[in-house]
Amino acid sequence: MSDNPILRISLKKNIWSPQTVCDAGSHLLYNFQPTVSSTVHSILKQDSRFMIVEPVVLEEFASGSMGYNTLNPQPNPITGDYAGGSSVGSAVSVLLNYADVSVGTDTGGSCRVPALLCGLFGFKPSYGLISRHGVLDLCNYFDTVGLISKTLKDLLLVFSALCAGDEKQSTCLPFGPPVESNEPLSVVSCDILDAKNPKKMSLYWAKDIISDEYERVSNQYFYSNLLRLDGRRFNDTIEGYKNQEDAIKYFEEGVLPVTLNRFNSGRRLLREKPKASAEYCVLRASLNEYAQSYLVFRPKSVLRQYGTPVCFDEIREMEFPFLIANLLGRPSVMSDCGLLIIGPVYSDYILLERLKEIIEMAK
Repeated sequence: MSDNPILRISLKKNIWSPQTVCDAGSHLLYNFQPTVSSTVHSILKQDSRFMIVEPVVLEEFASGSMGYNTLNPQPNPITGDYAGGSSVGSAVSVLLNYADVSVGTDTGGSCRVPALLCGLFGFKPSYGLISRHGVLDLCNYFDTVGLISKTLKDLLLVFSALCAGDEKQSTCLPFGPPVESNEPLSVVSCDILDAKNPKKMSLYWAKDIISDEYERVSNQYFYSNLLRLDGRRFNDTIEGYKNQEDAIKYFEEGVLPVTLNRFNSGRRLLREKPKASAEYCVLRASLNEYAQSYLVFRPKSVLRQYGTPVCFDEIREMEFPFLIANLLGRPSVMSDCGLLIIGPVYSDYILLERLKEIIEMAK
């Protein structure tokens, strides 16, 4: 635990806190203050071990991995460029000691990518372990509440508190993951760069298949969820307009290009209704063979040395391993040493408590 007896917790601005501006990083929700409390906020507020500090910025509608924001752009304090996204403010708040732990969201690496670029621990739990009640939906199928911290102890403490079940949220499980296990671990090192290395399982050849499937599902949800917003009142529907085209026009005029591209992609996909590709079905079947294994990736090897600026193409190139955990609903942690580990479903405590052992076995 940190030196402070009470952990300071920052919340991403797409996690509702009453009488607090939760704009989701967009002008469309400028100065929006929710009247209800998210389950995450309620749990932390009632626990004397935690103190909630001011909320932090995010990429607009948590829609990407770069950290773009129309209201309060947040650069990486180390390099001056990208701090990653979408939980950009979460990572920076921990890096600058504004918070001990930050609670963000992770739909496709949104806690783990910023953790990688800022040298922190980033954690995405198994799908359904932490309630999403009161959290702005991006993709219901992949959304999870995630955590960023400098230490595993602090991260574990907050995770244990939030893993409490919730009747208000239908996809939240009423039970937590197993706490302890002394069983031998199966660890598979996944070299994402060298597809010809016979000693390691490589998924680099499948990066386009993984990215395409993720976008196929997530963008359809993204379009459907954001069509509810009119920029003045949360949860207003398109029925407030003369027709759906007017609602879409209002949305298009108020968001960043990266958000609009994802929005329009979802609209097109909903019309076309494409199915999962045959290649992805084969890939998922092969990944299921490793359902009880801990997969270790080195996405940092795609980037230059830590602390030097990175460009958009470099982040996009290393992003696909992060998507695997969301596609499969498995827990995943970005370690402070630059390794990404994906564990079996509901192995969350084992993954965090035996992380050093897993990393040693992957070497």
